[in-house]
Amino acid sequence: MPAGNSPQCLEMTEDERVIIKRWVESGGVYGVAPTRGHAQSKGERIEFGHRVFSTLCAACHQPTGQGIPERFPPLAGSDFLNTDKERAIKTVLNGRQGDIVVNGRKFNNVMPKFPLTDDDIANALTYVYNSFGNCGKDVTVDEVKTLRGQKDDTTKVNVQRAPSPFE
Repeated sequence: MPAGNSPQCLEMTEDERVIIKRWVESGGVYGVAPTRGHAQSKGERIEFGHRVFSTLCAACHQPTGQGIPERFPPLAGSDFLNTDKERAIKTVLNGRQGDIVVNGRKFNNVMPKFPLTDDDIANALTYVYNSFGNCGKDVTVDEVKTLRGQKDDTTKVNVQRAPSPFE
């Protein structure tokens, strides 16, 4: 979720603020509940991934995976997601900022880097790939481990550093 006085936060409508406020007041979960052990099957990965998705991802991408028009891209039937599993893994590992096109629509927002385990990322992406009319791919812990620390070459982030008072 956009924070502080970022352009994305300032662009939020009052209705969107009310939705988030109600979610928090109704006991919205902060963080991710730890999973018990490693998923032993694809079914367990999907189950554990649903928990991660519901806790972290659904606030922006919505429980239905439809996203929020003009704000957060859909994951449902997403060409961006389904055409490049490695890019999807790197996006969850590293976050993403800047323009992307999903299903022919342009989005420009920020997805933060969440402190998730390799298991959590593999499970969440396996859930998403097997939900919302997506392609049914499986994401393994080994695939996430291999990509951890690698940057997404397609992401161009233009971050301007504020001048230091010590320079």
